[in-house]
Parts: sequence; C-alpha cells; structure tokens
Amino acid sequence: MMDEYIKWLEENYPDEAKKLADMQQKNPDLYGTKLRLGFSMYRRIFEASRNNPELAEILKQDLDLKEQRRDLLRKIRTADKDHQKKLTEQLKGIVGNRYDLIVRRKQIEYEQMLERLKELQQEVQQKRANLGNWKDADFKNRNVQDRVQELTGSAKEFKWE
Repeated sequence: MMDEYIKWLEENYPDEAKKLADMQQKNPDLYGTKLRLGFSMYRRIFEASRNNPELAEILKQDLDLKEQRRDLLRKIRTADKDHQKKLTEQLKGIVGNRYDLIVRRKQIEYEQMLERLKELQQEVQQKRANLGNWKDADFKNRNVQDRVQELTGSAKEFKWE
C-alpha cells in the first residue's frame, strides 16, 4: 500500500515526494517517520482518489485552504493593526471558501450514504425472499435430506464416464 501511496504522492504532490525521496537516501530513520506523518496527513485524499475523484479534489483544496489559513494567522499575529485588518479580510475569504468545500464534502457523503442505503434495501429484499423459501416445509425437507446424505456419505454421485 505504501508503494501505491508514494506513486500517488509523486503524481499529486511532487515536491513532497521529492523531499521524501531525498530523505530516504540521507536519513532512512527520519524517512520512515516522515513517510508515516505524510501518510496520515494525505490519507483521506489518497483513499478518496481511488473511488471518488471529486471528493479527493475537494479534500485537496481543503488542505490547501488550511495551509493558507495557518500562514495568514501567523502573519496576523505579527502584523501591525492596519495590516492585520487587510489580512483578516483575506482570512474571511479563506474561511468562506473552506465553508463551501465542507458543505460540498458533506453533500457528497450524503449522496454516498443514499447509494449505500439503496444497496442495503436491495439486500434486505433479497434476504426476505430467501427467508420465505427457507421456511417452506418441502424446501426444508429436501435440504435436510440432501445434507444428511452428504454427511453420511450416502449421496449418490452421478458418474458421467
């Protein structure tokens, strides 16, 4: 799985993949730690990219907005009052964009849940139909007889040759 993750990282975050590859050569112990940390950071995006590219893109954008927010907050703490106001306006835009992404992500999750519910409902209907067959006395008797023959080795096997 980690090989697949590294390949994905190379395609989606080439700078991070290069840093990681360089580290593997220079410091293998630190490489393992950074690999695990990176995987925990990008895991949701990586997993979503396998079966839901739209969700993966939203998660990527969300991660980018979190980084922008973190940078802006750092700048706001060290800026003078006038510059803080400008930076705070930028922060409002980032928070608003992130809110929109969160709503879209929740919409996708809701749609996935509806699809899963539909599949479960079909499975319930199939099980209900099977249960009806299994309760039939003739069906039971045939299956009990077949199983007894199977267990006792007295089942007659048809020989084609």
